[in-house]
Amino acid sequence: MGIIKRQEFLLFSGAFLAELLFGLLMVLTWGTAFCSGDAIYHQYIPRLVAETGDLRHLGVLWLPFLHVLLIPLVRHDFLYTTGLAGTVVSALATGLACVFLYRLVGNGEPGLAAPFVLMCNVFTLIHGATSMMEQWAMAFLLAAAYYLRRYLASGRAADFLKCSAAFCLGCLTRYEVWPPAALAVLTCLIKEARSGKRARLLLSPLPLLGSASWLGWNYYLTGDPLMFLHHPLGPQFWNRVPGRWYASPYLALPAALAMIYSASGLMLVPAIREARGLLRAKELPTLLAAGVLLSPALFHMALAPTIFFFGSLRYFYVSVPGLIYLAYLYYREKLGQEAGKPRMLAKALVMLMLPAYPLHAFTLAYGMFPGIYLRDVREHMIELRAIAAEIGDGTVLVGTDKATWLSVLGGLSPSQIVNRDDDCFLEAMEEPWRYVDFVLIVRMADHPLLPAFNEVYGGRFYIYRYYYDPSWRSEFLSHFEAVLATKHYLLFALRE
Repeated sequence: MGIIKRQEFLLFSGAFLAELLFGLLMVLTWGTAFCSGDAIYHQYIPRLVAETGDLRHLGVLWLPFLHVLLIPLVRHDFLYTTGLAGTVVSALATGLACVFLYRLVGNGEPGLAAPFVLMCNVFTLIHGATSMMEQWAMAFLLAAAYYLRRYLASGRAADFLKCSAAFCLGCLTRYEVWPPAALAVLTCLIKEARSGKRARLLLSPLPLLGSASWLGWNYYLTGDPLMFLHHPLGPQFWNRVPGRWYASPYLALPAALAMIYSASGLMLVPAIREARGLLRAKELPTLLAAGVLLSPALFHMALAPTIFFFGSLRYFYVSVPGLIYLAYLYYREKLGQEAGKPRMLAKALVMLMLPAYPLHAFTLAYGMFPGIYLRDVREHMIELRAIAAEIGDGTVLVGTDKATWLSVLGGLSPSQIVNRDDDCFLEAMEEPWRYVDFVLIVRMADHPLLPAFNEVYGGRFYIYRYYYDPSWRSEFLSHFEAVLATKHYLLFALRE
């Protein structure tokens, strides 16, 4: 094994083990390795597929790559309920991301500074230890950027095929990967048209095969290839909550910049300077590689005026390797001969991160940050485990996303829960006493989305009717009695 390959192996192994240990630390500290409700959902879906054997439960909203990887692991109850199944899978992505970032910056030992700084980021550790899609999107973007730069430098079709494979998988991981994949298609078209190798133009659509397959899947399930864009419970539904501080057109862009600062400190400053230098020097391969890595942040900044925008750190964190890459190139040039020492480059990059470390420390200590809700998840976990113990082997109706929380955090099988994934859901909400043993009411009487839920379900949303339909509530209480009340939930059991 050559020196470079040995370094890559040690780099991958070190990052993988660091994430596994951090995942265990999260479990010991917070009870689970889940950092948000989305992370919980990402383990529920593969468990549902594993138990039913029905791939249609992959759905049309969440892209499927992470869920497919998790299917074998979530069969084990301990890995399922603690979130450590996601830790294992995301830790692999962190290892791959570090290896491809190292390859991208090159330069042997000095290049180790870039993945070192990536691993010194608390948000890398958190997202790499939980079941979130961002880590795999980051890894695929780094692989795609690396092979795209090689393709532009060498013109080898093999490099473009590897780039295409990375984009295909990335397009099945996060929607932010779709725009740079389209850019790779355009790059191939222009390059091969100029080279005169017209047969190679046939390779150009390959980066978008993942996107095309997802459109086909949406069409197969719903008859609409774009259902993921206007699904009734898509992002535009959740963004109907009034009072979002980042929703103002005047605050959306500052919110995006604040998230970039939180994830990367002052690294944006040298990154911009290096990008300007590359533009003047017309270093197209390096510029395109950086553009691919920065595309998630640029994508969400472009969404700032729309209803699809969320002021959450995780949407901008994925572009941190792009900032590290450009800042690394900037300091490698500025430090001259000193850049041959990995410590000097690492020190320069870590100094840029220092202003953000108080935010990182706050996140670790308090367990809360935009997009990271360790404290909230722990609070719900304690309540839902008590609720699951009360339910035992019975069946329960749950009408919100808390159905997934009850299964994962409470340890109930998805087969015990009647929710929107079931064909009988609407009928069960109408007359739950005919379908289930228990009904879970989420305490959301004043929640701004409660009327919206009722609208989506044609006026039959049982939680809305419990609070605002006296006739239905009276009949409901004639069949069910309250058996457990917590801060967030009311559990009703069928009367004897």
